[in-house]
Amino acid sequence: MTRHLENGDFSQTETYEYKPGTSIITSVVTTVPGDSRGERIDLTYPSASGTSVERSMVSDNIVSVPIQTRRTFGDAVTTVRHQMKHYGNRVYRPEKTWLRRGVTTEWLAGEYDYDSFGNIRQYRGEDSVVTTYLWGYGGLYPVYRIDGVRYAQAAAYSSSPNFTNGSAELVTPALPAGWHVTKVLWKPLVGMASLRRPD
Repeated sequence: MTRHLENGDFSQTETYEYKPGTSIITSVVTTVPGDSRGERIDLTYPSASGTSVERSMVSDNIVSVPIQTRRTFGDAVTTVRHQMKHYGNRVYRPEKTWLRRGVTTEWLAGEYDYDSFGNIRQYRGEDSVVTTYLWGYGGLYPVYRIDGVRYAQAAAYSSSPNFTNGSAELVTPALPAGWHVTKVLWKPLVGMASLRRPD
């Protein structure tokens, strides 16, 4: 592959390996003329001999979602591993993401929670700050983003029984003062109508 840049052409070669009999990529090797380091990306997918969630993914024919990515550049190695969870309705998403650089111990880089539609409800990153998302419009659009509050706390302020599974129409819960809330209103088939950031 050659890219034409303002300061001259840039060439690199990419070589792909696939799972036998499929179009699922298992590795990508990138080399640049004159650079001996090269980059290699190895992808691991759910296996019938893996965890119970992986076996369930294979049973549901969800086999092309990488659960681990190992990137090697010269002597540097970085690994990202996803611990998957089944949220119902053939929805499989990462519950936890683990990182490793070189031969160091893995550390937790993110924790996630989703509803049965695959909408993210809660995220906690390496900094341990929790971010919650509340969905409306039939579970199609995120309406609230609340920083520093767990999903269970935020959902407790909703009066709609359908709110917690993402199937409610526009929900306007009375959220406590002092919460760091971003509110978005949407116009279906048009897009975002308004955005109100925290005061």
